Amino acid sequence: VSCGEQLQDFGRPEKIIIGVMLAIITAVTVMGNTLVVIAVCVVKKLRQPSNYLLVSLAVADLSVAIVVMPFVIVTDLTGGKWLFGDTFCNIFIGMDVMCCTASIMTLCVISVD
Repeated sequence: VSCGEQLQDFGRPEKIIIGVMLAIITAVTVMGNTLVVIAVCVVKKLRQPSNYLLVSLAVADLSVAIVVMPFVIVTDLTGGKWLFGDTFCNIFIGMDVMCCTASIMTLCVISVD
């Protein structure tokens, strides 16, 4: 099992631009999904069963943003080298599959609803 893959080795300016863009995407994902969870928890009119599915999707996407995206960013910026060890590589792959599957399955449930 390999978590890293050889990508292009970017120069310093490209790494800075890519790192900042990916960090912004991750931050916006965390903030947006957190706001969805807070809104449904705080506003009584939003506490409806259909909105609980949206909260579930927000939590699944939040888990991707917190557990998966930072490690992918670091790996991309190091030219595809996995820096976190073999044991954590296996844990990371499991978390990646689980979090992404939770998000996809929640989308399927929302579409059925």
